[in-house]
Amino acid sequence: MLLDEPTAGLDVVTRNQIWHWLGELAALGHGIVVATHDLAEAERCPAILHYRDGIALGPLSPAALIALGGGGSLEAAVTALALRDAA
Repeated sequence: MLLDEPTAGLDVVTRNQIWHWLGELAALGHGIVVATHDLAEAERCPAILHYRDGIALGPLSPAALIALGGGGSLEAAVTALALRDAA
């Protein structure tokens, strides 16, 4: 299943229901790819493929990407990596 911003604009209850449903599908062995710019949502995924300037980094777990970026959160890590790349 390929999803592009599957919970954009939804209320928090519906958002959580969708993520729960996606987790159930994944547990049953279904392949799920989610494209999102919402890093809080990306942290729910077991693996992240981060793109910057057409170059892929990963797949990495959220924790591995956070460690690579040196941030305390996925948002801080992605920001740090972007600033590092711009330098």
